[in-house]
Amino acid sequence: MSTPALEIKDLSFRYRAAEEDFELKLASLRLEPGEQMLLRAGSGRGKSTLLSLISGLMDPQAGTIHVAGKNIHALTGAARDTSNQSLHIARHSPLVMRLSAGQ
Repeated sequence: MSTPALEIKDLSFRYRAAEEDFELKLASLRLEPGEQMLLRAGSGRGKSTLLSLISGLMDPQAGTIHVAGKNIHALTGAARDTSNQSLHIARHSPLVMRLSAGQ
């Protein structure tokens, strides 16, 4: 069995905002090299938070995120950047999408 491109186990992230609390929980996710995934959900449902956690921009309160077999949150700056080269994250803006669709 090959090393997964992305493996998440028992992930938990929570923050408190003035208007409401937010909690993201993900029991497990595994993507093999070459697999693709689409995140689709309404506004405020945690898509950007999950991508920030996967890319190492934010740290989870619990759980692990491995990119190419390496715990992304145990790596320092340069090593984390090198590890992230294994993933390609594409975000699109709904505003750009709406403007393009109207043309």
